[in-house]
Amino acid sequence: MNIEKLYELLEKFITNENIISIKRERIDPDNILATPLVFSQRFLLIVYWYDFFFGGYKIIRINDITDVVQGASELFLEKIYKEEKIIENHKNFPMPNMLSWQQIFKWLFSLNLITIIENEGLDNSDFHIGKILNTKSDTVEISEFDGAGRWIEDTSVVDYENISCVTVQDRYSELMGKYAGELGGERS
Repeated sequence: MNIEKLYELLEKFITNENIISIKRERIDPDNILATPLVFSQRFLLIVYWYDFFFGGYKIIRINDITDVVQGASELFLEKIYKEEKIIENHKNFPMPNMLSWQQIFKWLFSLNLITIIENEGLDNSDFHIGKILNTKSDTVEISEFDGAGRWIEDTSVVDYENISCVTVQDRYSELMGKYAGELGGERS
C-alpha cells in the first residue's frame, strides 16, 4: 500500500472513529480488528477489538501494514460496537510520543503498566510480558514473569529492531500482572 494513501485513510478513520481491519501479511496471516487512535511516520496506536470486547491498546509498526480495510463486515461491526457503547469506554487513553520505540517505552515506564512486547512472524516469534525497567537508544529492559506467575530473576533486554507490536491494558496482561508473584510464588 502506498504510504501517502495509508496516512490519508488513517486520518479519515481516526477522525470518524471507525473500526477497520489491518492487514500485516508479511508477519501475521490474521487481520487486526481495530480503531486507530493516533499515528506517526513509524507507528500506529490502536484500540484492539476481540469478540465484541476491548482487547487492549496496541502499538504496531507502520511499515508492517499491507492494507487497511473498512468493508461491509467492519461497518456492520462498528454499528454494533457503537450501539452497545463498547467503543465509548476506550477513547481517553493518554497519547504517547511515537517518534521512536525509546520514546514509547519511556512513556510506558511512566505509566507503570504491565506490557507485552512481541516480535511476530510467520516462522517464529518472541513474547515478553512484564514491567519496563529501562530504555536505551536501541534496547528496552523488561522484568518478566512466566506463565505460572513467577517473576523471572534475570531481566530481558530486547532490541527495538526485534519488536513488531506492543500491547497494554489487555485482559491477559492485566490479570496476569495482578496475580504474578502473588499466586505464582517467588522469583524463579
